[in-house]
Amino acid sequence: MVKPAPDLERRMKEGSIYEGETRVITFRASTFQSIIEKVEDMAGDVVARTIFYQIGVEIGRRSFEYSKDEEITFDNFVNVLDGILSERGWGRFTSLNKTASSREVIYECTFQDCIMCYARKATKPVCHTIHGIFVAWLEALLGKKAQSSIETECRANGKDSCKFKITFAK
Repeated sequence: MVKPAPDLERRMKEGSIYEGETRVITFRASTFQSIIEKVEDMAGDVVARTIFYQIGVEIGRRSFEYSKDEEITFDNFVNVLDGILSERGWGRFTSLNKTASSREVIYECTFQDCIMCYARKATKPVCHTIHGIFVAWLEALLGKKAQSSIETECRANGKDSCKFKITFAK
């Protein structure tokens, strides 16, 4: 079980917010989404998708490293990552399904209340940062690179949840 983060301390005199001894920033979900949309407008869809995916990979790697004292196993993977993501306001990691064949293992991650697509409407999946987080965590847990990954469902496209399919060679 993930330990709850310390309460936020607002230091108005210096204009800062701290979580324990770590300085943090906060902003509204709509501001975050405006930043995403601005980068998409400036960089184009492919470049923006790559940037936000790589940001997710870095968030995933760092949060996995910070969580190493949790003794992360396949059995507690969902609970540990869900605790981290929900604590930070990203949404809820609700399930992980594993399907194996003779050549590959496919992991399907289901995510609810995703901040990336919160109150957004889109024709394509938009949760590139969350996608990167899941890939990075599974790669760290399994100790190998994913063969492929894709967001197969997105709430911004009218689905009930966001789903990611991540494939590893056997």
